[in-house]
Amino acid sequence: MGTYVVVALLSLGVFAAYGDRATVGSVEQALGTFGLLLAYGAAVIPLAYCYSFSFSSPSAAQARPQMLLLNTFVGTICRSHLTACHTQ
Repeated sequence: MGTYVVVALLSLGVFAAYGDRATVGSVEQALGTFGLLLAYGAAVIPLAYCYSFSFSSPSAAQARPQMLLLNTFVGTICRSHLTACHTQ
């Protein structure tokens, strides 16, 4: 979990470096984005467990490119929703 916290903080750094005001425009927004990143990371773990039953071995579910694409797609949808909520 500690590694994921570092990755989430680095993601916030990237948002700040690009001047993304919707995610890190204020302290409250930055904390909200950080909380969303942590919640997403925690939600992916049980989701991957559920997906592991679809594969021949549980470790194959973690290493398959399809899982990476699905998680990236879900993360993109969450990010788009976050941006849309802040621009209204």
